[in-house]
Amino acid sequence: MSATPSLLDPMEPIRLDGPVPSAVHPPSGCPFRTRCWRATDACGAAMPGFTAAAEPAHRYRCLHPVTDPSHLALSTVSQEIP
Repeated sequence: MSATPSLLDPMEPIRLDGPVPSAVHPPSGCPFRTRCWRATDACGAAMPGFTAAAEPAHRYRCLHPVTDPSHLALSTVSQEIP
């Protein structure tokens, strides 16, 4: 979400830590788990199935989705950005 610019409601970019997954030899389970701050052991067990999002025709694959964007109010993420 922070990658979409907005003049009315600017957000600080979220820095992703961890190694970028290999496209040739992706990790087991969710390929994003190596960079996700919400990842658990379950994320490495299997690729999550698709789940319908709140917006029509949108889907996601995540065991631990952020359902309330205000949760990302930069309180937990931006404190780690130097």
